[in-house]
Amino acid sequence: MKRKRGKKEKYGNRGAKKRTARSSARALTFDRRKPKVQRKRAKDLPTVHGVFDYSGDGYGFCRVDTPENGAPGLGSVDVFIPPDSTAGAMTGDRVAVAIRRSEAGRTEGEIVSIDERVNGSVAGTVVPVGARFYIRPKNAKLRVTFRAEGGVPFDAGDLVLAVPVGKEFFERPSRRADEYDPLTLKREAPLPCVVTKNYGKAEEMHANYDAVLDASGIPTVFSRDAEAEAEEAAREAVVPDGRVDLREELIFTLDGAGAKDLDDAVSLKRTDGGYELGVHIADVSHYVREGGALDRDARDRGTSVYFTDKVVPMLPVVLSNGCCSLSGGEERYTLSVVVTLNEKGERVKASLFPSLIKSTLRGVYSEANDVLESGKDSPFYEKYSAVADQLSLMWELACLLKKKRTACGAVELAEDEAAIVLGDDGAPSDVVRIERGKTERIIEQFMLEANIAAASIGTDNGLPFVYRIHEEPSAEKLGDLAEALAVIGVDPHGVDRVPARASYGPIAEILKDAEGMGQNVFDTVSGIVLRSMMKAKYSPSPGRHFGIGADLYCHFTSPIRRYPDLFIHRELSSAAYAAGGTLETCASSVGAAAKRTKKSTDAAAVSTDREMRAVAAERQIEALFIAEYMRGRVGEEFDAAVSSATPFGLFVRLPNTAEGLVPITEFPEGAEAAKNGAEFVSGDERYRLGDAIKVRLTGADVTTGKLTFTLAR
Repeated sequence: MKRKRGKKEKYGNRGAKKRTARSSARALTFDRRKPKVQRKRAKDLPTVHGVFDYSGDGYGFCRVDTPENGAPGLGSVDVFIPPDSTAGAMTGDRVAVAIRRSEAGRTEGEIVSIDERVNGSVAGTVVPVGARFYIRPKNAKLRVTFRAEGGVPFDAGDLVLAVPVGKEFFERPSRRADEYDPLTLKREAPLPCVVTKNYGKAEEMHANYDAVLDASGIPTVFSRDAEAEAEEAAREAVVPDGRVDLREELIFTLDGAGAKDLDDAVSLKRTDGGYELGVHIADVSHYVREGGALDRDARDRGTSVYFTDKVVPMLPVVLSNGCCSLSGGEERYTLSVVVTLNEKGERVKASLFPSLIKSTLRGVYSEANDVLESGKDSPFYEKYSAVADQLSLMWELACLLKKKRTACGAVELAEDEAAIVLGDDGAPSDVVRIERGKTERIIEQFMLEANIAAASIGTDNGLPFVYRIHEEPSAEKLGDLAEALAVIGVDPHGVDRVPARASYGPIAEILKDAEGMGQNVFDTVSGIVLRSMMKAKYSPSPGRHFGIGADLYCHFTSPIRRYPDLFIHRELSSAAYAAGGTLETCASSVGAAAKRTKKSTDAAAVSTDREMRAVAAERQIEALFIAEYMRGRVGEEFDAAVSSATPFGLFVRLPNTAEGLVPITEFPEGAEAAKNGAEFVSGDERYRLGDAIKVRLTGADVTTGKLTFTLAR
């Protein structure tokens, strides 16, 4: 069984160069710091509000939502928060940040208040120190240690769920001069908590799985009212009801073999001037009415969450896998986007309308790929014979669309997603790198085209909307990128000497060069390019999507599994009916200003927060399964590539995407990472990012999901 991957763009969390000092087991001492330079008091500085993201190494970033108090020009950026300015904030907390310039001239911030704690409970391992018990969180990004003050029975080494108590959890913690964290040896007082659940021993996989689910805060049970609404909606008879009837059209779906929530179907015709592309998306808004119990539950979840062996759906299964899913041979309500393109794949016009379809077949990527490659010799040809010619035409258009996006600055990163293969017993039996075929790329390009068209239609018609934006990298990050590339030996193409908005050209050239230097270099360069980028997010205001190279973009094609898609479906569907059934836009249209309302602002903020929560949980579960699989291979040697150089060691990446640390203690005294983080020096040995390296696996910790290696001598 392979994990299902969603159809989405690949621009996720950005990273930063590690700034922690080298640590080792040594006596507890605290350095006397030099007096700080006199700075403005925080209350006199411009203030912004946003969501905190802790790095796990002392510092963090605040993703800014709304600049206030005269913080001009910040827009919505990621503000660096130094180690002494985090005020006890944990990843996901909403915070207020005072903005200042560092002595080096960089923008940084100080957290002055924690507006909202997002983590109501914390999962972690019980660790005894003296007569007390402490809890080390599973998620290092939570940043703090907790002191257990009772609750359900527990013992050392147990994995538990705990609820923080006391006002210090909700306010900036005060600290006495002699207080410190006994687990991290940092000058921070642990926060008191009460243990509410004991999962068992921390090294047991099932205990960790349950703990991640509970601590994530992702609801796994729908409300009674939501279930009742879903059951009633599923019993509705399907009738044309004023929709455009497309049941006789050649329309079909393409998805992974295990997919059950089929959001999208496609069609394509050749015209005298080019192509007519149809993208038909499940009309979930017909069943999930605004303000109802289903809507409230969907908004609270924000997104379906895809774990290795299960799905936590945004909607009840009777909808997500039932009447909303575009199953082959079944009549379904849809919202259709029809895009007219010229012979170069350029959009001439687009229209959107409520429709009724009947999918010709339920296509599977692997089967359709074989048909494209082998034609009539494929064992699946008979199944796809009705759409075989259309598949070939789709590949032709997909290539044109990709060429067009590359010219517009789309960033094509390495494909580094892992598929975890499970055995009959549910345990991981293999970890493999996902390879995309032609039909996966067809659907990717068609969904991008539909999303761009939907964003244009919404804007041109002045609708309240939720956009997907991805801001340009900052000059600082581009400078760091150029520095790292120079060490690796990849031409930076002057990426640090051009305005940020124009930097997509050099980045595209950088990736093209790296691709010609081998898989290791391409993977590594893709990684540092990704870390130089901002994080994509949802916004009520239109803005450019840097990674895709689009001036307007939204998420429209997955309303079964994403709340922002459902939100804009309601707006588009309502406006289409009011306009007589169809909304249109033209490539040459100037476009009206989309309305920014409280409901679109709230939907964008909630959708971004829920996405972050889901991504964090998915990554923890994936790391758990990878660690469980690799635990059976401790002692084996692997070919790897250097993926990161840090003050505490060298990170390496295996061909199957598993990543782990060669600790600095494995190197001779004096080994260290260069300041630019692009190489690691140990005596006469120099390790650059992307270098091939032979390592031996020495540890796989299921509790943390971390792998540890040593150099294979």
